[in-house]
Amino acid sequence: MSEPSSGDLSHANLPPGWTYLNATTTGGRLYVEAWRAFHDVTKFEFDRATSAPPEPGLFRTGQAAARVGALRDARAARPDLLDAVWERCILVVYPTLGEQDREDAQAILAGIAVLRPPDGEESVDHAFLARRSPGRPPWSEAQFREHWREAEADAAPSQRMVDIAACFRRLDGELGVDLNYLRRLRRQLKKRTETPE
Repeated sequence: MSEPSSGDLSHANLPPGWTYLNATTTGGRLYVEAWRAFHDVTKFEFDRATSAPPEPGLFRTGQAAARVGALRDARAARPDLLDAVWERCILVVYPTLGEQDREDAQAILAGIAVLRPPDGEESVDHAFLARRSPGRPPWSEAQFREHWREAEADAAPSQRMVDIAACFRRLDGELGVDLNYLRRLRRQLKKRTETPE
């Protein structure tokens, strides 16, 4: 990456509150580059855009900004996802992407689609229902009902979903699941049982 000239690092060309010294560090140069392209770049976007590969000192000019742009384009294409869900998906998908794919909104979207298919598309059962180990079957309705009843009994007298999730036994026998996972699992199983064969 070429060193920015001192003219490029005048106060008018730096993020608010930044000094020339802030902007001359490796991370500072990358942030200034992303900030110049997107004055409202978020910490989440910047952290993803500058995560390896490559090493921070090996970024080429424009690469950090290109990655932030790809993330923004991909995000704009999936307005159906809440911000928190989008960020969790990115945290899972982004490390699996190659250097070029991190600058390609379509590659990012393809990874996200595996976890969260766009509205109107057939859901991939294994994305939400299958167990993590290969070769194990997804939840059956009977298994889910049995585990749900056990969790309700263990959480009693509370009937709050968060307390049931904390007592819910997974297929591998471990106790406790993420609240959002439990909600998705209920919805998916309900949808499967309501769909005529």
